[in-house]
Amino acid sequence: MKWKKDFQGLDGEENLKIQGFQESYLKKFLTCIGFILSCGLLWVLMSSKKRFYMHCTHYECSLKEAEKVFLVDAYGQEHISKVKRPGGKLSQTPFFYYKKIKYCWDEKEEKFINIA
Repeated sequence: MKWKKDFQGLDGEENLKIQGFQESYLKKFLTCIGFILSCGLLWVLMSSKKRFYMHCTHYECSLKEAEKVFLVDAYGQEHISKVKRPGGKLSQTPFFYYKKIKYCWDEKEEKFINIA
């Protein structure tokens, strides 16, 4: 997977890699069929491999348009966070929470920044 943006979080100590994703209903449908045909084995695999889950149910997009972000911290731990938009409009400033810290989209720098 190619990472689009790197950013610093938590007082510059933690380097996070981030990638934006949007839902794909076709991919979700095909993944559900895969769950049924594999008798749940695919579901077990996806529950432990979040990166594999995201690629099977979502497609990559820019961070500004993302519905979910996939994060990998300095220790290799993978996290999925839902991007929220006030009012549900693309024109509003998107944000997400990671470890109880809020990150907002900065239009000038075109990346998420910590607003602690």
